[in-house]
Amino acid sequence: MMALLRELSGRSRAVIVVTHATKSLGTCDRLVVMGRGGVLCFQGSPEEALAFFGVDSYDDIYPTLEDHDPADWQRRFFAVRPPTLPVSAERDGAAPARGPRRARASVVQQARILISRYARLFMRDRRNMLILLAQIPVLGLAIAGLFKITVFSRPSADAGQAVKLTFLLLVTTVWIGMIDASREIIKEKSVFSREHSVGVGLSAYLTSKAVVLFALAAIQALVLTGIVLVFQPLHSHLDVYVAVLLIVVLTAFAAVAMGLLVSALVRNQDQATSFIPLVLIPQLFFGGSIVATAQMSAPLRAITKVVVTQWSYAGLGAAIDMNKRIAESPNYAKVSSFGPHYFTLSKTASYLILAGFVMGFLLISAWLLRRHARS
Repeated sequence: MMALLRELSGRSRAVIVVTHATKSLGTCDRLVVMGRGGVLCFQGSPEEALAFFGVDSYDDIYPTLEDHDPADWQRRFFAVRPPTLPVSAERDGAAPARGPRRARASVVQQARILISRYARLFMRDRRNMLILLAQIPVLGLAIAGLFKITVFSRPSADAGQAVKLTFLLLVTTVWIGMIDASREIIKEKSVFSREHSVGVGLSAYLTSKAVVLFALAAIQALVLTGIVLVFQPLHSHLDVYVAVLLIVVLTAFAAVAMGLLVSALVRNQDQATSFIPLVLIPQLFFGGSIVATAQMSAPLRAITKVVVTQWSYAGLGAAIDMNKRIAESPNYAKVSSFGPHYFTLSKTASYLILAGFVMGFLLISAWLLRRHARS
């Protein structure tokens, strides 16, 4: 290994080695010896080190260091080779002038490098990638297969089935996005701490996570929704299909951002796993399908305002004209508790609200990461 490092240092590279193994120290250009407490005791060529400590081998430096206090060795070294300052600094008593600092990479440059690295690492874990992608067709076929093929036919034969399928699609999307992201920050806690300490920006780091995971979630959401709609066509115009896909993809983005928030909040991966049900269950209970929002008490209705599925469900239902479908299904219309105002959220409002969830979750994640970095 030392021979390899010696070879690399001959190719215009600077190689710094911290070691307690002394057999190959003669291959180094400069040797720095530090005593207890990190006190500098010597720096110079390996041959000069042997002469300074009065020993015949590098191994003998260790016991010789113990003969005197590290501060004493430092005084001896400075007596032989006093520290030098520039003339102007000596005269003015100022600190030695430093060379020009290397310009710190911009957030965009850092993010580009981190995105490339994270994507490569993600792709190399082929088993995990296979699990994340292979489960989507299975889930899509399961969702579509639970209902009759005429779920979205017009006029609606049973709007209740359309209500259930729509909600199941969104809950599954949230579940997938959460699984993708809920451990991605905490599993790299030590890596982030080291890289942040040497200048890697928090924004660049979080952006790299979000970009790669958003791309993965978008693929998963599009494939899942595509499979469901192939077997359960909407019998609507193309713009309705586009709106459905956009709402589902934005729901997946919000789920990923929520997963990153969980990953930034917890202290280890086990806590992240335990947190997932605490986040997913409210998406199921307060999404507006199991119990209609109008039937909830005032405190619970307030909770639904911060539940992603509540808004994506209302928007997706409005996009596929769920109110008219319910009206076309007399049997379900009699028992429906949604009311005429639930599925009335416009497409634009749906997009903006879901995008707001994404930004809100990411901003809170950034704040948590900043707190961890300072602590």
